[in-house]
Amino acid sequence: MRARASLAVANHLQSLPAWTRSRHLALYLPADGEIETAALAGQAREAGMSLYLPVVGNDGVMQFALWEQGAPLLENRYGIPQPGQQ
Repeated sequence: MRARASLAVANHLQSLPAWTRSRHLALYLPADGEIETAALAGQAREAGMSLYLPVVGNDGVMQFALWEQGAPLLENRYGIPQPGQQ
């Protein structure tokens, strides 16, 4: 059920006019029952978009960092994968 919902969200977003104009997309990696974003990420990469994931710093402040395809992700203090320092 969740996989179907995830694909429906990805397909809906891809059908919006803003999708074709966008070059950047911020999203999250799911945790604790959140909707899956893999299909959305794949469609965005195919469209040539740069992807960004939330990064929680040592000070607890959240920012978004570029998520390079194939780059390793490190778990933050909450156990959620995020782009690491290169």
